Amino acid sequence: MLPLPDLSPFCISPLVHDVCRLLVPKTHPLAKHKAISLQQLQDERIILFNGSSILHDTFIQLCTQEGFSPNIAYRSFMPNFIFDMVRQELCVAVLPSPIIERYLTEDFAVVDLTPTIQWHIAAITMQGRYLSFAARKLLSHIEEYFAGL
Repeated sequence: MLPLPDLSPFCISPLVHDVCRLLVPKTHPLAKHKAISLQQLQDERIILFNGSSILHDTFIQLCTQEGFSPNIAYRSFMPNFIFDMVRQELCVAVLPSPIIERYLTEDFAVVDLTPTIQWHIAAITMQGRYLSFAARKLLSHIEEYFAGL
């Protein structure tokens, strides 16, 4: 996930430009809203991607800018686990839209967030460095895969 502080030494191939949204059980009080502010999450138990994800740090930073510390109850990189935790009404989740769309069922509601949390994915290589045939093929395959989403 972008952004990176200094992009000058890198060759960047954008793959995904999307936003993050809130996933709640259909019975949750926030499910009736089309959009909410981040401040409305200050009393919610939240599951996020784990701390190695930039989304994790970005979300916490945005909440801090909005004047509160989020109650991060769980962290996981496994979408099935995240959806199960939300389904069981143990928490709500902030996730990228493509992940929500892939696993979404009628058990859930999806709510837009304000301010918007951008989700950008890119293939990044070092500028001016040699890429082997295998590395070029891999990058080509990745770009084709994401172009089809």
